[in-house]
Amino acid sequence: MRHQTSRELFQYWNELRGDDPAPSRHEFEPAYIGNILPSIFMLELAGDIASLKLAGGDICAMFGDELRGKSFSGLWLNGVERKPSTIVAQCASEQMPFVVCADGLSTMGTVNKLEMLLLPLVSENGKFDRVIGSLAQMGSEFSLNKKHIIGMSLTAIRHIDKDTIPVDFKALGRSETLNTTSSNDEDAKRVGHLFVIDGGLKN
Repeated sequence: MRHQTSRELFQYWNELRGDDPAPSRHEFEPAYIGNILPSIFMLELAGDIASLKLAGGDICAMFGDELRGKSFSGLWLNGVERKPSTIVAQCASEQMPFVVCADGLSTMGTVNKLEMLLLPLVSENGKFDRVIGSLAQMGSEFSLNKKHIIGMSLTAIRHIDKDTIPVDFKALGRSETLNTTSSNDEDAKRVGHLFVIDGGLKN
């Protein structure tokens, strides 16, 4: 996951699920991820068909349309829409989180690099028929007043398991404590959030 939106959503989802395959959708509290809600969407599955139960304002603006109730496959360009829909079905049925990279073709003919996160949820009936996700553009901001995306093309897929959960370096950078038993503690200098110990030989 390269985008901060993806990392924040995944971290919250991962904390909620604990040792379970996925958390319940009723456990989600929007207030805890309020800063990224405009980039969040939820999918509902009926068989292999996924539709948008909700979509944040930034995503709707990105596509220039209200997306709630629309088919997930309709966000993709013709010829590639089947594969993303299969990934969503696999995410839900097998409780497998995915990171999806895509190119978004705009009405101006430009290509925008996008990152999508797909995470399974358990509905109130105990079925895995919900997927929560995020969609964010990599790099520069999207000029919503001039163009919008007419469809996406799949470029990469990656499954996330517990052995490949990324470290949140940004969170580590806010840490103010460091436990050390080094005999050279008296020689350590603080640089930002790090302690630097001079190397080399001493006479």
